[in-house]
Amino acid sequence: MATQIYQAPYQDTESITVPPVAITTTVTTPVFEAPVSGVITAATYAAVAAVAGVTTNTRTLTLQNLTQGLTIATLALITGVNMVANVAKTMTITAANANVNSGDIIAFVSTFGGTGIADPGGITLVTFSGVDSHVAQSPYYETPATQPTGADPLHLGVLSI
Repeated sequence: MATQIYQAPYQDTESITVPPVAITTTVTTPVFEAPVSGVITAATYAAVAAVAGVTTNTRTLTLQNLTQGLTIATLALITGVNMVANVAKTMTITAANANVNSGDIIAFVSTFGGTGIADPGGITLVTFSGVDSHVAQSPYYETPATQPTGADPLHLGVLSI
Protein backbone atom coordinates (compact mmCIF):
# COMPACT_ATOMS: atom_id res chain seq x y z
CA MET A 1 0.00 0.00 0.00
CA ALA A 2 1.37 3.42 -0.96
CA THR A 3 0.91 6.79 0.75
CA GLN A 4 -0.10 9.86 -1.24
CA ILE A 5 -0.85 13.44 -0.21
CA TYR A 6 -3.94 14.79 -1.91
CA GLN A 7 -4.59 18.53 -2.17
CA ALA A 8 -7.81 20.12 -3.37
CA PRO A 9 -8.85 23.76 -3.45
CA TYR A 10 -11.47 24.54 -0.83
CA GLN A 11 -13.86 27.49 -0.99
CA ASP A 12 -17.02 28.03 0.99
CA THR A 13 -19.36 30.89 1.86
CA GLU A 14 -20.83 30.62 5.32
CA SER A 15 -23.95 32.55 6.30
CA ILE A 16 -25.38 33.18 9.73
CA THR A 17 -28.47 34.98 10.93
CA VAL A 18 -27.43 37.67 13.40
CA PRO A 19 -29.94 38.45 16.18
CA PRO A 20 -31.15 41.99 16.92
CA VAL A 21 -28.96 43.81 19.44
CA ALA A 22 -30.16 46.48 21.91
CA ILE A 23 -28.59 49.95 21.92
CA THR A 24 -26.04 49.41 24.74
CA THR A 25 -25.38 45.72 24.19
CA THR A 26 -22.54 43.82 22.50
CA VAL A 27 -23.26 40.39 21.05
CA THR A 28 -20.91 37.74 19.65
CA THR A 29 -22.39 35.24 17.17
CA PRO A 30 -20.22 32.28 16.04
CA VAL A 31 -20.17 31.91 12.24
CA PHE A 32 -18.06 28.79 11.63
CA GLU A 33 -15.05 26.70 12.57
CA ALA A 34 -12.40 26.74 9.84
CA PRO A 35 -12.30 23.22 8.35
CA VAL A 36 -8.84 23.76 6.84
CA SER A 37 -6.17 26.46 7.00
CA GLY A 38 -6.82 29.30 4.61
CA VAL A 39 -7.87 32.92 4.27
CA ILE A 40 -11.05 34.96 4.67
CA THR A 41 -11.57 36.61 1.27
CA ALA A 42 -14.87 38.48 1.76
CA ALA A 43 -17.34 39.47 4.48
CA THR A 44 -20.66 41.29 4.20
CA TYR A 45 -23.55 42.24 6.48
CA ALA A 46 -27.16 42.92 5.46
CA ALA A 47 -29.36 44.38 8.21
CA VAL A 48 -33.09 43.60 8.16
CA ALA A 49 -33.90 47.29 8.71
CA ALA A 50 -32.23 50.60 7.88
CA VAL A 51 -29.59 51.91 10.31
CA ALA A 52 -28.26 55.48 10.27
CA GLY A 53 -24.64 55.66 11.35
CA VAL A 54 -23.63 58.15 14.05
CA THR A 55 -20.02 58.90 14.93
CA THR A 56 -20.39 59.69 18.64
CA ASN A 57 -22.93 57.00 19.55
CA THR A 58 -22.17 54.23 17.14
CA ARG A 59 -22.08 50.51 16.42
CA THR A 60 -19.08 48.63 15.03
CA LEU A 61 -19.53 45.30 13.27
CA THR A 62 -16.51 43.02 13.17
CA LEU A 63 -15.55 39.57 12.03
CA GLN A 64 -13.30 38.08 14.70
CA ASN A 65 -10.96 35.11 14.83
CA LEU A 66 -11.76 34.16 18.42
CA THR A 67 -9.02 31.51 18.52
CA GLN A 68 -6.22 33.93 17.57
CA GLY A 69 -7.79 37.04 19.13
CA LEU A 70 -7.69 38.98 15.84
CA THR A 71 -10.12 41.30 14.06
CA ILE A 72 -10.43 40.07 10.47
CA ALA A 73 -12.92 42.59 9.07
CA THR A 74 -14.68 45.76 10.23
CA LEU A 75 -17.67 47.93 9.36
CA ALA A 76 -18.06 51.02 11.57
CA LEU A 77 -21.51 52.60 11.41
CA ILE A 78 -20.33 56.19 11.76
CA THR A 79 -21.91 59.34 10.32
CA GLY A 80 -22.33 58.81 6.57
CA VAL A 81 -22.08 55.01 6.77
CA ASN A 82 -25.67 53.77 6.74
CA MET A 83 -27.33 50.40 6.31
CA VAL A 84 -30.19 50.05 3.84
CA ALA A 85 -32.67 47.33 4.78
CA ASN A 86 -31.76 43.95 3.25
CA VAL A 87 -28.82 45.34 1.23
CA ALA A 88 -25.40 43.80 1.91
CA LYS A 89 -22.60 46.14 2.88
CA THR A 90 -18.98 45.02 2.50
CA MET A 91 -16.84 44.78 5.62
CA THR A 92 -13.22 45.97 5.24
CA ILE A 93 -10.79 43.07 5.60
CA THR A 94 -7.43 43.56 7.33
CA ALA A 95 -5.21 41.38 5.13
CA ALA A 96 -2.65 40.74 7.89
CA ASN A 97 -5.41 39.16 10.03
CA ALA A 98 -7.29 37.26 7.32
CA ASN A 99 -5.29 34.01 7.56
CA VAL A 100 -6.93 31.30 9.65
CA ASN A 101 -5.80 27.90 10.85
CA SER A 102 -7.81 24.71 10.74
CA GLY A 103 -10.03 24.70 13.83
CA ASP A 104 -10.09 28.49 14.34
CA ILE A 105 -13.48 29.82 15.46
CA ILE A 106 -14.74 32.77 13.40
CA ALA A 107 -17.47 35.00 14.87
CA PHE A 108 -19.50 38.11 14.01
CA VAL A 109 -19.44 40.74 16.77
CA SER A 110 -21.82 43.71 17.03
CA THR A 111 -20.36 46.26 19.49
CA PHE A 112 -21.84 49.56 20.69
CA GLY A 113 -19.82 52.76 21.17
CA GLY A 114 -20.81 55.76 23.30
CA THR A 115 -24.49 55.33 24.12
CA GLY A 116 -24.79 53.13 21.01
CA ILE A 117 -27.31 52.58 18.25
CA ALA A 118 -29.44 49.48 17.86
CA ASP A 119 -28.55 46.68 15.45
CA PRO A 120 -31.80 45.30 13.96
CA GLY A 121 -30.15 41.97 13.17
CA GLY A 122 -29.53 40.55 9.73
CA ILE A 123 -27.38 38.14 7.78
CA THR A 124 -23.62 38.02 7.51
CA LEU A 125 -21.83 36.16 4.70
CA VAL A 126 -18.19 35.11 5.01
CA THR A 127 -16.18 33.67 2.11
CA PHE A 128 -13.30 31.40 3.03
CA SER A 129 -10.65 29.81 0.75
CA GLY A 130 -8.02 27.24 1.56
CA VAL A 131 -6.42 23.98 0.48
CA ASP A 132 -7.73 20.70 1.78
CA SER A 133 -4.67 18.47 2.23
CA HIS A 134 -4.85 14.99 3.56
CA VAL A 135 -2.69 11.89 3.50
CA ALA A 136 -4.26 8.72 2.25
CA GLN A 137 -3.06 5.19 1.93
CA SER A 138 -4.43 3.41 -1.08
CA PRO A 139 -3.87 -0.10 -2.38
CA TYR A 140 -4.61 1.34 -5.83
CA TYR A 141 -1.82 3.90 -5.87
CA GLU A 142 1.25 2.55 -7.62
CA THR A 143 4.60 4.23 -7.11
CA PRO A 144 7.47 3.75 -9.55
CA ALA A 145 9.08 1.29 -7.07
CA THR A 146 5.99 -0.96 -7.12
CA GLN A 147 5.17 -0.53 -10.82
CA PRO A 148 5.63 -3.78 -12.79
CA THR A 149 8.57 -3.95 -15.20
CA GLY A 150 7.63 -2.84 -18.70
CA ALA A 151 4.69 -0.74 -17.49
CA ASP A 152 3.59 2.32 -19.41
CA PRO A 153 5.80 5.20 -18.10
CA LEU A 154 2.91 7.68 -18.58
CA HIS A 155 0.99 5.93 -15.82
CA LEU A 156 3.72 5.76 -13.18
CA GLY A 157 2.64 7.19 -9.85
CA VAL A 158 -1.02 7.70 -10.73
CA LEU A 159 -4.14 6.62 -8.98
CA SER A 160 -5.53 3.65 -10.89
CA ILE A 161 -8.86 2.35 -9.71
